[in-house]
Amino acid sequence: MLWILAGAFVNAYFLIRGDDYAAFADDAWTSFVRDAWRSVVAPHQGIFIGLLIAFEAAAGVLVLIEGRARQAGLVMLVSFNVLLVAFSWWFLLWSVPLVLSLVSLWRAAPVTRSGHRPPSTRRNVLGSEDLPPAVVEPFCSAATPAHVANVESTR
Repeated sequence: MLWILAGAFVNAYFLIRGDDYAAFADDAWTSFVRDAWRSVVAPHQGIFIGLLIAFEAAAGVLVLIEGRARQAGLVMLVSFNVLLVAFSWWFLLWSVPLVLSLVSLWRAAPVTRSGHRPPSTRRNVLGSEDLPPAVVEPFCSAATPAHVANVESTR
């Protein structure tokens, strides 16, 4: 919802209001980004900011859908936030924690070939392999003695 509301809607509002995006890249750490922004994006900001709005809305919607769509949306958002740093070192304050959070979400939601999370498996502590519940559940801090007994009886 962050990208739908704070990204797409806010940029659409600014664009409709007539805000000027020409100075957005003034703090970029390379002249290439500053010059490209001023010569390509600023004169055609209606088109480029419109594409940005569509991108943010699409990524925001994809993250709300389970399976491969969510994975694609998370990859889009990670890429967007990594590239955002090219516009200013200040974006590191936003991008680093956000990229770490998005990658954590991506790793926490494994998908099968069909695009759905397998119901009978959970991620292990390292996140590298899916383990059956009988292996994972006895080690969960929320597992009660009765719950562990149920798991033991299914073996």
